[in-house]
Amino acid sequence: AGTTVIGGYDDFNAVADVCKEFGLWMHVDGAWGGWAIMSPQTREKYCQGIERADSLTYDPHKFMGAAVQCAVFLTRTPHVGLLKDCNHMSAAYLFQPDKNNADLDVGDRTIQCGRRPDAFKLWLAWKARGDASWARQAERAEALAEYFEQKMKDPKETRFALALPRGGCNVCFWVVPGALRPDGGKFDHTAASPETLAALGKIAPWIKDKMQRTGDALIGFQVVKDLPNCFRIVLASPERITTASLDAMLDRMGAMAEEAIAASMGG
Repeated sequence: AGTTVIGGYDDFNAVADVCKEFGLWMHVDGAWGGWAIMSPQTREKYCQGIERADSLTYDPHKFMGAAVQCAVFLTRTPHVGLLKDCNHMSAAYLFQPDKNNADLDVGDRTIQCGRRPDAFKLWLAWKARGDASWARQAERAEALAEYFEQKMKDPKETRFALALPRGGCNVCFWVVPGALRPDGGKFDHTAASPETLAALGKIAPWIKDKMQRTGDALIGFQVVKDLPNCFRIVLASPERITTASLDAMLDRMGAMAEEAIAASMGG
């Protein structure tokens, strides 16, 4: 649920059908893309069938601003006691069954034992904001990602091109200097020469380096599906991001792309 680079989601119902037919355990890695379950709107779009999984992982630190060690592993009701069976060591110096409130001590059910209070940080954040607030955040992230994708696809925005279809909050894109689109139109990587693609692959590292050195936005880049280096923007904390701030960032990146191509040509 939400691959790291392109934000891809599996067809959970199809996977669940196969698992049911062959008696397999279905685990969903929602460490990143699990954010979509926060809103009925995004859950319907990305996570249909996820409730059929036997287990699910989710990292609140990636979308909910929790502490970096805060992670969730959930199992379905029929698997009650499974976590204890998998993790417990029954250390006598820690877990005495005849002490007060022994049934509330979850330390022997987790792989990290003493770090279990991390769950309190998630509870506190959820208590402070509530379901509706997290739903609004998920919907805002989706809306901003949709805006960004449409900007990449806009034929009038010739400085940018969509590298891959958007997946959730992840948008992979190129910043294309004018020298690599001599006809002045929208860049089409399927029609570009190997030399142009090679030159394009050097633009993202150059821009990333300058943005990092000047304290600008931190956006990762990478090669994916044999395409040249592309940027990957992930709108994981959208509360203070606006379409205006995204537009301003893209204007800066567009100018940097022209600097990058000029530097590569010895200008």
